[in-house]
Amino acid sequence: MLQTYLIDAYTQVLKYIGIIDIKRVTLISLSLLMLSSCTFFGGMDQSKSKVFDWENSGALDFLNYLCDYESNFYTVSSTYENWIKETDLPKLIERLDSSEPCANVAATSSSFIDKNRSTAGNEAAYLIMGYRSGKYPPNLNSTRPKPDIAEIKSWWNDQKSP
Repeated sequence: MLQTYLIDAYTQVLKYIGIIDIKRVTLISLSLLMLSSCTFFGGMDQSKSKVFDWENSGALDFLNYLCDYESNFYTVSSTYENWIKETDLPKLIERLDSSEPCANVAATSSSFIDKNRSTAGNEAAYLIMGYRSGKYPPNLNSTRPKPDIAEIKSWWNDQKSP
C-alpha cells in the first residue's frame, strides 16, 4: 500500500516538473517499485550479517551460516561450479531430517523471494541438489519447489551400494 502511494506521488511530481512521457514515467515507476520491494522485505541488504566466504568455506559451513543468518532469506549473486564436494555429502545427508530454522536461498535473478524461514533439512537437500547438478544454487529458490528429500535419500542409498 505504501509502495503504491509512493509511486503515485512520484508520478505526480514527474508530471508537475514536465516529464509526462508515459513510457519514461512507467519505467521509473517500475524501477522504484522493484527497489522499494527489496528494501521493504529486507532483501539485498546483507550488511547486517557478515558476507559468506565462498572461496574458503564449504557446504557445511554455508548450511551453518544459513542457520545463524538473521534474515529469513539469503540471496546468492553468483553460480558456483562444482563448489560442493563429495566429501560434504555424508554430513549433509545427516541433516536432511533437521527442522532447525534457517534462511532460505534465492538467486538474485529470481523474481520470487520466500519471506518465510526454511529448515536445515531443506537447505541440506538443496545443497545436495547443487552437488548433483554441478552448480550452486541449482535453481532459483531453495523453497520453490521444495527439494524431494525422499528421492535424495533413495539416490544416496544407491550411491552407497556397490
